Amino acid sequence: HDFYEFHGLVIDWHVNESRAKREAPDMRQYRYDLEEQSGDYLFCLRAVCNQRVWSDLEDNNEDLGISAMLEFETPFDTYTKVVSGVSRIRKDRSNDMRRFTFLSTGDQANDRASRLRPLEEIINADTINGTGGFQIKESTQTTDNYSATQAIDAWYTEVDVELTQSYRLMAGVRGEESVQNVTTFDLFNPNISVEADLASDKLFPTATGTWILDEQNMQVRIGYSQTTSRPDFRELSPSVFIHPVTGLEIVGNPELSVAFVDNYDLRWEWYFSGRESVSIGLFLKEFTNPIEAIIVPGIDNRRTFVNADAGEIRGIEFDGYRWLDAISPKLENWFASANLTLLDSEVIIKPENAGILTEPTRQMQGQADFITNLQIGYDDSFKHMGSLVLHMTGDRIREAGVLGAPNVIERAYPEIDLNYVLTVNEHLDLNLKARNLLQRERRSTQGGYDVNSWIEGRDYSLSLTYTF
Repeated sequence: HDFYEFHGLVIDWHVNESRAKREAPDMRQYRYDLEEQSGDYLFCLRAVCNQRVWSDLEDNNEDLGISAMLEFETPFDTYTKVVSGVSRIRKDRSNDMRRFTFLSTGDQANDRASRLRPLEEIINADTINGTGGFQIKESTQTTDNYSATQAIDAWYTEVDVELTQSYRLMAGVRGEESVQNVTTFDLFNPNISVEADLASDKLFPTATGTWILDEQNMQVRIGYSQTTSRPDFRELSPSVFIHPVTGLEIVGNPELSVAFVDNYDLRWEWYFSGRESVSIGLFLKEFTNPIEAIIVPGIDNRRTFVNADAGEIRGIEFDGYRWLDAISPKLENWFASANLTLLDSEVIIKPENAGILTEPTRQMQGQADFITNLQIGYDDSFKHMGSLVLHMTGDRIREAGVLGAPNVIERAYPEIDLNYVLTVNEHLDLNLKARNLLQRERRSTQGGYDVNSWIEGRDYSLSLTYTF
């Protein structure tokens, strides 16, 4: 809502309510183990090796917010802009699970020759009995079910002051009060539960100074901000979660705490035309209590999460955007852009959590050593707009190694995406998107050996947008 007659007052508000639901009925898990002496694979008879699982998860989210912006003229033909706002976020989740296991009851199930057969010949209507075959039993764990809530109330104020024609200062503060609760309980005895309560109430400052060189069409910016990272509901619950791609079991940690990040930035920008630019940026991020995933020692090979002691990311970023009519007038509607980020990171694991880790000080998990995007696009400013984007992220640690084993490395993986918008008329746009056109194999390795690999499918979407 715009009220230009009152210092250019602009009021923005939003109301968002959403629900996400996942139903996974009758997910089956079976395993064959290698018999080293013979080299044969035998059907595993342990309870965790053959299960049928029914699970339901539902998320509900509510997000309300309102903000106001005012502009004031200040001395020396400058201006000041003030923005303030408040927001309210509410989230809740319920996760329900039932497990059933086929337990061996005698000679028929334990027969070695039978355990070499295909699964449908081992477990079927004839072998599920109480006379030496298999018996179906409830195996729902005491930590399989959980409920969770989160409430975030926040406010912020930001002032953007034009000190002179060449200098600007932006400063602000955001206050956030957050309360998270995750209750993991025994489905058949709700009085037995594990509580994870996480509360924080903190102010987050931000400031940016800009030096504008009008004659050279350049500017230099330096900034500082503080942000936070809170664990997800699943990361706080000891309920077992099975990764849909790797099949690995992941359990949360109710003892996790909130992480904080101090961000420092320095950037030089050159705008050699209204829509063309080149920039170089340096940045530093210092983490307190960053959340890292580790492997839990044991035969189940589970993953969990811990708070590291500290972490740091340093990097340099190059960015450029240029229309191609400088090459040929025939290319006046074509443009190209590119960016490259080079990174170096380090994380230090707390001594109480570092006992089983191979490298208590190492590169941060999930942080690649480079990220790059190359884009070629077309825009006639009338009817057609589209782009083809090559995106690539360098090698990164997927999981930290334990007990002398090396880290699991997710290898660099290139993607090509296509975006196209057709303007039908002044109100209607047709949007086409295609992702991962290359469909290259994704690989994770440990010590040079494949841990797992898969080919992720292509994504296509078609939508219509109507503007009133």
